[in-house]
Amino acid sequence: MVNNTDLVSIIDPFVGEGVQTNSDFLKNMENLQFETSLRLGHFLQVFLEVINFLVYWRTVGFVGIVGFLIYLLFWRPYNRYRDLTELGYDEANTRQGGNNVARMNFINDMRKARKVGVATALYPNGWFVVMESRLLKKTEAKEANYFGKTFVVWRGSSGQAYIADGYCPHIGAHLGVMGLVKGDCIECPFHGWTFEGTGGTCVKIPYADPSSIPKSAKLKLHTSLEMNGFIFIWYHDKGLQPTWTPRRIPEVDNGRWKYRGRSEFRVSVHAQEIAENIADTGHFAKLHETSYLAGINFNNRMLDNIFDQEWKAGWYVSKEADRGHESFMEAAIIHKVFKRTILNTEFGTIGGSRDYDIFERPFWQVGLLFDGHTRRSL
Repeated sequence: MVNNTDLVSIIDPFVGEGVQTNSDFLKNMENLQFETSLRLGHFLQVFLEVINFLVYWRTVGFVGIVGFLIYLLFWRPYNRYRDLTELGYDEANTRQGGNNVARMNFINDMRKARKVGVATALYPNGWFVVMESRLLKKTEAKEANYFGKTFVVWRGSSGQAYIADGYCPHIGAHLGVMGLVKGDCIECPFHGWTFEGTGGTCVKIPYADPSSIPKSAKLKLHTSLEMNGFIFIWYHDKGLQPTWTPRRIPEVDNGRWKYRGRSEFRVSVHAQEIAENIADTGHFAKLHETSYLAGINFNNRMLDNIFDQEWKAGWYVSKEADRGHESFMEAAIIHKVFKRTILNTEFGTIGGSRDYDIFERPFWQVGLLFDGHTRRSL
C-alpha cells in the first residue's frame, strides 16, 4: 500500500529531471507570447516607419514638382528665338520639303535677287542695342555684328562698357576673339598691342618703347551708353554725334524689375517697316481681332465667336523739355470671351523704333517690355 507521502516522493525525482509543472508551463507560454508581441510590435513599428517615409517623400516630391512648375511659370525667364528658316518665305516650305539647309539657301537666293535702289540712309539714325548688360561680365570681351560691321564690346575692371571696331588696326586680328581686357583697355591676342577704352589710343606694344608708339596706332571707338539693362551704340549715316538719349527706366536700373524672358525674331526686313507697323494703330482691330488667348491663328476666324479683343489706341508727342523726339501711345486691350469682358490690359509705348511698353492689369503691374530692332546687315 502506497501512501500520499510515497506518491510525492515518487513524482519528485521526475520533476528534477526536466518534467515541467503546470506553473512552469504557463510561465513559458507567457514569455513566448510576450516575445511574439515584441516581435510583432517591432515589425509594425518598422512597417509604419516605412509608410511614413514613403508618405513623407511622396509629399516632398509633390511639393517639389509644384514648386518647380511655379518657378517655370513665374520666375524662370522665358526665351523664344525664331530665325529666317522659321519665319516667312512660305514658298520655301513646299519647294524644299522643310530642310533647313536647303531652305536657308533658298532664302539667301531670294535676298540676293532683290534690286535695291539708291538710298541715302541704309540704316536709321539713332541708338541701337548691341548686347544685354547681364551677358557681359567684368574684364570680358565679346564680338558683335551689326550694320554690316564687326565690333568688339568689352567691360573694363571699372565696370564701364566700351565698343570699338572689331579688328586691330595693326594687322587686323579680331579683338573680339581671344582679346584680353587689361584694366579698362583691350589687348590684341596677336601681338599684344593694348588700346585704352576711353580714347582708343595704343598705350602698349610689348616689343617697343612707349615713346616710339606712333599716334596713328589708334583703335576706333564708337559712342555708346549703358542703361535699362542694355548696351547701346549710336549710329548716324553722316557720323554726327548724338542729339538725344534713350529714356532711363529707374525700376530697371535699380533692380526692382528683373529680366523675365524674351521673344527674338530674325526677319529679312528694313527696321523702318517694323517701327511703322507699331505706329500703325489702324491695323490693330482688323489683324489682331482674335484674342491672343486663343493663340495666333489668323485663318481660324471661328475663334472670333469665342475669343476676341477690342483695341483702343492713340498717339501724342512728348511735351517734356529736351524730349521732343519722343512720342507716346496710350492703348488698351479689352479681352472678351463669348462677348463678355474678362480682362482689360492697358499699356503705354514710348517711341517707335525703340519701344518701352509698360503693361498694367487690374490688380497688378506686369512691368516693362523693351521692343527694339537692330539691323545686322543689308
